[in-house]
Amino acid sequence: MSVHIAHPSIRENGLADGCPRCGEHAEYPFEGLDDGNLDNLINRVVDKETPRSTQEAIAMAKASDAMTKATVLWRRGWRPS
Repeated sequence: MSVHIAHPSIRENGLADGCPRCGEHAEYPFEGLDDGNLDNLINRVVDKETPRSTQEAIAMAKASDAMTKATVLWRRGWRPS
C-alpha cells in the first residue's frame, strides 16, 4: 500500500491526480475507500456528475461498471446470501 501525498480532502475535491494512494483508490474503490467516500463516489455516479479529476473518473467508471453488473444479477434473480 502506498501513501497519500499532501493534497486537499478527497471528499471535497475528488481523488487527487499524482497521488499514489489515490491511484490505488481509483483502481480498487470498493476495497480502499471508507464508507463516506464510497457513498460520495456512488452518489456522484448516480447523479451523473462530472469527475473532478482523472483518478475520480477511473473510480467512477469502475463503480458504474459494478453497479451495472449488480443490476443485471438482481434482475436475473440473484440475491446475496
